[in-house]
Amino acid sequence: MEDNGTPNYETELSAKLAVSVDYSISLAELQVQEVFLERWKPISEEIEQLYHDGRILQAKAAWLVLQEALEFHKTLDQSIAKELHRHDGWVQTMMKECELAEKVLFQCSAQSEWQKTYEGEGFGVFFSQVDGIVKIRMDAIVHCNLFQLASLVNEVDLYTYFIPPLMGIGLTYCKEVSRPDRLKVSAHAKVSLPWPLSEREMLLDGFGVDLMDQGSILIVVHDGDEKSPSAPKLDSPRISILLGGALLKPVAHNKIQLTLCSSMDPNLRWIPSPLISWGMKTFSPYIIEYLRKAAGEVGVKEGCPYKERIEKRKHFYGYLKGRVELLQISDSSSESEEEGDKKDKKDKKDKKDKKDKTDKKSQKKQK
Repeated sequence: MEDNGTPNYETELSAKLAVSVDYSISLAELQVQEVFLERWKPISEEIEQLYHDGRILQAKAAWLVLQEALEFHKTLDQSIAKELHRHDGWVQTMMKECELAEKVLFQCSAQSEWQKTYEGEGFGVFFSQVDGIVKIRMDAIVHCNLFQLASLVNEVDLYTYFIPPLMGIGLTYCKEVSRPDRLKVSAHAKVSLPWPLSEREMLLDGFGVDLMDQGSILIVVHDGDEKSPSAPKLDSPRISILLGGALLKPVAHNKIQLTLCSSMDPNLRWIPSPLISWGMKTFSPYIIEYLRKAAGEVGVKEGCPYKERIEKRKHFYGYLKGRVELLQISDSSSESEEEGDKKDKKDKKDKKDKKDKTDKKSQKKQK
């Protein structure tokens, strides 16, 4: 593990290359010429499949091991190197996506750069602001299963369903523009701001990262390309989402630790920190409440739009369900978590009661 909590897959797989559940081969074996000649092609194809399945950090590590083996056999027929170069397009994209994913994982785990703005029932809000760039992070416990929360995040067209505007302020429009791959999506969104500020628009590209080996799912979001053929014309100033995302990690049965983070340029000259603090305190409880409610309804409540989407995209959601079932968490772990929560609440209550008694005694003495 690296210091920031992100697994160093290159180190973990330098001794052993594992590209699927039932297939593995060591680097030492690949250094045997006959083995390399026999295996390099199926390995490269499985690595590409790993990439398309969202397991990009594993795919990157495996690809680097394959490249190392190729370098060891550089005196071989150059046609192998040329054949591997055919993969350069998706490999370069994968490397960029891995870099973004590692940065989002760091933002979701780092503590030093954040100032806590607000703490509510099972959630906390943090922010920082440097040179006009606003960074916001929300940590929350959501009582649902991983499939429900991942489905909620995946359906960008329905974001206004579970985060409607409050007092006319907030997300007013969100539409999927394109879905170039199973775990990739481009979106167009509009945000209403308080007077005298005008509406802002966003173009977003997002992709999912399968981190089931760590027991979580990561979603990475960044600025979309305004010059893309599928990008709509923007009529309002643009908010640039430099980098953001969500980390979904089950901590018990039907209990998810959700971390949302975003670094953005709101296209404003300056925003007073107290105004950001006020906004976070005002809107974060509302957002968390609606998010929790909507997540618990996914696939359960009749008339819920997510149920229709899941039926419509059976292939994708069947795949997603199969992956998240790898993370079944027993009811016993849930019970121990609940006991821990009850103990924490009792400890807080006892401390409060003790403080109240001390304050009353102090007031009596003063009288």
